[in-house]
Amino acid sequence: MVSTRGGGAAQLTNQPGSDRSPSWAPDGSRIAFVSDRGGTSQIWLIRPDGGEAWRISDTETGVQSFAWSPDGDRIAFTALEPESEKEGARKELLGGTVLFDQDFRLSQIFVLDVASGQTEQATHGEFTVTALSWSPAGDQIAFSAQPTPRIPDIYLSDIYVVSLASGEVRDLVVQKGIDWQPKWSPDGSTIAFASEDGTDDWIANNYICTVPASGGTVTNVGKGHDGIVTRFEWAADGSSLLYASNQRVRRQLFELRVRDGAIRQLSPGDRGFGSFSLSADGTRIAFLAQDADDLWEIHVSSVDDFEPLPLTVTNPILRDRALGQVEVIRWNSPDSAEIEGLLMKPVGFEVDRRYPLLTYVHGGPGWRWSRSGATPTSRISRAASII
Repeated sequence: MVSTRGGGAAQLTNQPGSDRSPSWAPDGSRIAFVSDRGGTSQIWLIRPDGGEAWRISDTETGVQSFAWSPDGDRIAFTALEPESEKEGARKELLGGTVLFDQDFRLSQIFVLDVASGQTEQATHGEFTVTALSWSPAGDQIAFSAQPTPRIPDIYLSDIYVVSLASGEVRDLVVQKGIDWQPKWSPDGSTIAFASEDGTDDWIANNYICTVPASGGTVTNVGKGHDGIVTRFEWAADGSSLLYASNQRVRRQLFELRVRDGAIRQLSPGDRGFGSFSLSADGTRIAFLAQDADDLWEIHVSSVDDFEPLPLTVTNPILRDRALGQVEVIRWNSPDSAEIEGLLMKPVGFEVDRRYPLLTYVHGGPGWRWSRSGATPTSRISRAASII
């Protein structure tokens, strides 16, 4: 944990195993996180002022992802369904043998009462849940789901809503292509989601779309953006959405105005920006940023006046190391599209000297190296084969 004003970071957990996905309770009194320190991944709580963490979930198959309810009394999480009688009988007969791409369990939504630890399964459908979002009133959960965990089935992903009182699941967005990551608006009237907008082209853009929470027409509010949206959040007043998107070799931060689809780039473009989080009032944003000389570090800035303040220095040893200069280069493909890549020069690079060249081709599995006037060493060859 680190102050948004800067300073040293305080370590909260220090137990065997992996701790991930920290999330503040709505009132800021506790932090929930997922840890496998007990064997399976479970939800644990810890107070921000220190003390021991304690486990609150006990699901057989382990927690995948989770979200606090608006009032902080419950946590919804996704987990694989428990072993069925049929699966148990087959395992007893055949041991641990599974049929690849056929034998799998589905992920469902479970709701955990934080005080008592009591857990109830909220969904039971023939689908696997990939993301969820609480309604502001805490009585419904919007979620995205696909028929199976198989990778091709992501193109059959759609948006649904489950009533926690009745368990009824209703269709909200069912169309061709990927529709996922629903986010309920602050006033509860609208649900935003990432979508290919009715196409199923695996190299298509995706957009931020909205739909009335009660159902109705889908609106592509982000159609003016050319790129892939990787993460987005509602602004506190519901008038806009902030999102991250890859722009050539860097990821940038943007603000999308819901009313008219106007887009404003927040980040300056000289660095790459990663995961982000908005303050409760929506005026400030915390995010990861990196450039050619520094790895990912946490920064904070005002949303309206974007001036990143670094909060962490997790790799200080790099400050004392010589690094190769990184240059953005561009070239045209055979169909005249401009391609962008990174050229990393060796430390002490000399313009009039020829060097072996190792290329790492992104966009598909592949690598190659060129001698470029010099014979590659075995070290270069091994590196290429590893890539």
